[in-house]
Amino acid sequence: MNIEKEDVNVLKAAARRWDNARNTHFASKFFKENITFHVTYEEYEPWIQSQSSEEQESCYVYIGLHEQEIQFYLCLEPLWLIQETESSKIINCSIIKDHHARIPSEEAVKRIDRWKDNKEDWFNKMQKIGQVVEYFSIPLGDIKELFKGQKGEAYFCFGLTTFLKKETVEYVELIITDLTIDAQTYYDVTKPRPPF
Repeated sequence: MNIEKEDVNVLKAAARRWDNARNTHFASKFFKENITFHVTYEEYEPWIQSQSSEEQESCYVYIGLHEQEIQFYLCLEPLWLIQETESSKIINCSIIKDHHARIPSEEAVKRIDRWKDNKEDWFNKMQKIGQVVEYFSIPLGDIKELFKGQKGEAYFCFGLTTFLKKETVEYVELIITDLTIDAQTYYDVTKPRPPF
């Protein structure tokens, strides 16, 4: 849902609440259910038209807490830089709980299942070191590509990917797809913040 001018400060306050709560045991209760969120073409079109520069490379997904509910905001700029008069640069994404998304890649499905099965352990580890995700940085080109020439929807699913360095490291990520019947593409180059 596109944002009204007076709502920008409400969303910033919600993001601050998440930032204050994210490294507490309170935060993990919002991820008990499997959460997917999405953006429609009707939301995307005015949002992308408010883009400040064609050279812009990233957009952002912020997590917020509003009235004891978790929310996700797709922002063209870092949320803290968006002015009240620039509300078109934010989409308050619709949430689907316990959604079993049809993902086009076996690897993406593995990552989503790994998140579903291990999110509580991940929260516990990250809370101990103060590294629960505050927001994600996403290549803007990925979002544009999903909506290129179509009027569908983009779905954002949480995943957990592992890398073997000196020890196994797990990173939370957003896997983005359009979920069309013939979908062959998903995007996973999201960067959780922190680490900064």
